[in-house]
Amino acid sequence: MASLWKSFLSDASGATAIEYALIAGFLSVTILGGVTAVAAKVSQRYDAIATAVP
Repeated sequence: MASLWKSFLSDASGATAIEYALIAGFLSVTILGGVTAVAAKVSQRYDAIATAVP
């Protein structure tokens, strides 16, 4: 039983998948925030153009 517990604690095969999932999650949140900020600026620009055109 002790050897089974020791092998379970030393097994790191799932750690890489979790790390990649965390990185992908952080990247998606960052990209979503950037796209949202750019979309707001583009929307303001189109509104300014629409009010300037008679």
